[in-house]
Amino acid sequence: MPGWAAIGGVAVLLVGAIGIGGYVLVASKPHVTVGSSAQRCAAQPTKVASLFSDGQTTMIRLSNPDYTDMSILRTEPANVLPGMFQSLLALSSDSSRLAYVTATDDGLHNAHLKLIDVANPGSSTDLATVPKGLWTTTPAWSGDGKRLAYVQLDATTSPAGFQLWVADTSTQPATVAEQTDLVADNFTNGHSASICWTSDNRVVLIPSVPQGFPSASPVPASAAAQASVSPATGSKCGVPIYSQNDPVWQAAVMKSGSDTIGGAGCALTSTAMLLNYYGSSLSPAQLNSCLGGAADPIEWKAVPACTGNMVTGGDRIDFTWNDLDALLASGRPAIVGMLRGLTGSHFVVVTSGGGGLAQSYHITDPWDASTFKTLGSYITAGYIPTWIISYSGPGHDCARLIKGVAPVLTGVTDGQTGHTPVTVHFPIDLSKIKLSVYTELSNGALDPNTVKVPLNFQKLTDGMTFTNDGIYQLIVVTQAPSQPPVVQVMTFTIDHVAPVTDLSLLNPLAFGAAQRAIGGSVVASKYPGVGKPGKVAVVSSDTLSGVKTIKTSLDGGALAGYSNDTNFNPVLVVNQSGDHSLRIVSTDAAGNVKEVTK
Repeated sequence: MPGWAAIGGVAVLLVGAIGIGGYVLVASKPHVTVGSSAQRCAAQPTKVASLFSDGQTTMIRLSNPDYTDMSILRTEPANVLPGMFQSLLALSSDSSRLAYVTATDDGLHNAHLKLIDVANPGSSTDLATVPKGLWTTTPAWSGDGKRLAYVQLDATTSPAGFQLWVADTSTQPATVAEQTDLVADNFTNGHSASICWTSDNRVVLIPSVPQGFPSASPVPASAAAQASVSPATGSKCGVPIYSQNDPVWQAAVMKSGSDTIGGAGCALTSTAMLLNYYGSSLSPAQLNSCLGGAADPIEWKAVPACTGNMVTGGDRIDFTWNDLDALLASGRPAIVGMLRGLTGSHFVVVTSGGGGLAQSYHITDPWDASTFKTLGSYITAGYIPTWIISYSGPGHDCARLIKGVAPVLTGVTDGQTGHTPVTVHFPIDLSKIKLSVYTELSNGALDPNTVKVPLNFQKLTDGMTFTNDGIYQLIVVTQAPSQPPVVQVMTFTIDHVAPVTDLSLLNPLAFGAAQRAIGGSVVASKYPGVGKPGKVAVVSSDTLSGVKTIKTSLDGGALAGYSNDTNFNPVLVVNQSGDHSLRIVSTDAAGNVKEVTK
């Protein structure tokens, strides 16, 4: 029989070699209990913590669950706190303490687990520093708000192992200690378990729900693009789940450069999920090996050959809600690419949804193998839906378009980006609207020194027109008689400003206009110099709509693609000595173009 024991000051439920929740728990150290639901978990906070990033600065926010009464607690640089890390926010049950994670890449290298006092968020405290191995499971506060549990990967063992760690803030400074081993299968092979504390300060492990393959939906799939004609419900058939951070391939280098699957393999991993959905059993590592140089940047059209053409397609189109709904209606989950994040973009698999409201579209996220998020999880955090990639094949085709909740506003679409004015209308009975407000999240420059500032929400009225540049968030709460309230959050961007664009010299030589002996030759130039071979990179940013494409022309040659879907600052190598010019054309998601010559 299981029994409670104290390990390192933390009570965990010990189990023997018995199966609980579909897993067999056998190891040399005691394990945290595995529960079938979150019913064991202590009370949850009444507030919600969230992130919003413009690609340069990230706001840490606190609000009610419906996004009202929102304030900015503090900000961090976006290059260590992207919107993706929103799922790592941990708010104590009394909403007084917030833990968050900063790191240098999507693989959570050089991670810092930080703590802020919600009442005084001006300074943060490092609870733990994890150079390598912090896992993507959301940390969890104990009921008394004194201890924070988190999961860490130990890649030094074979196979890699997982550990429960606890930071104890009841001591000054906080102490951090490993508590126990965790069964790896809870976090690999398509599983993404979560952790929580019971009301009496014990840790519980909650397994993810297995994704099976029930038969296709008896509701005929519609190929129509309009969500209004979609079936009422979609099939529950599942897309196989992979994590780009699975220790089996996390450190594998994608073939064309130095990017690892864990650090930049979201597109590759999303593609592997769709291939398996259609019956081609390729892991991200196997797909990487097959694609070779076409793995990074990924060449979508090269993928079917790795399946023996069992799977076809690889079509990439610009994002629209109608096109996404049409794919889901035909029984085809889709990959959606979004701008923003540490690598410039992020790709997820949309498994079901409909109606054109981001919060109604469920996704499988390759970053953490989670299935609880929606497209709204990313769009409200600042990401911009930009591309749709689709494949076709045999296997588990089934309808995935669901009716969803139709937006109550017209004149704007969720995640919309452009440079024309936006006029919103309410085509419903206004008596059903309980709340309608808007706020400008950014006018193009977030103040990096913001501390505990309430967001200014204003009344949103029928026929209101927005003309000024900015990122806007609209919140509308409706309620029909005898029904619970329905909260809709929509985000859109107006942008007339072209990206900021420059050239970075990666191996500079400071000879300027002076003569200097280099390799036996005397070199003179009025331009900045680089060693041979010359290595440069384009640096382009846009804090409103995000950089979509970058093209370059060397020494008057034809414009060629410089950026790609997964890499926005590759190294450009110039082998020939002498003076050179580089024409750079950078375009943002709103269509604004910046052209410079360096």
